Amino acid sequence: MFSGIADLYAYDTWTWDGVTWTRQSPVHQPPSRFYSDSAYEPSLRAVVIFGGGSGNGDLQDTWEWNGTDWKQLQPGPPPAKRESQGMIFDPAANRIVMFGGQVHGSVVNDTWSL
Repeated sequence: MFSGIADLYAYDTWTWDGVTWTRQSPVHQPPSRFYSDSAYEPSLRAVVIFGGGSGNGDLQDTWEWNGTDWKQLQPGPPPAKRESQGMIFDPAANRIVMFGGQVHGSVVNDTWSL
């Protein structure tokens, strides 16, 4: 789990082992955000997050958490800046699929894959 509501709440990374939440201390972290989404990507063995809102507007960055640190990814042309989207790993397609969200305050119904 990463971040909270922009600068209003904690800017941190937590992991869950099925019993206990543990606060992590990574060297690198994405900018603070809210209403982002994430999905586990088995081939990367990492959790991937995209976008979300911030105190300065929506984001369109992609980051992976490998269990010890965050790394910013630079995949092809990214989707528009957005928040409140849904993400899941699709094992049949072997990729992360992202759907919808809000772009510039309007609800969108586009689909993206990574």
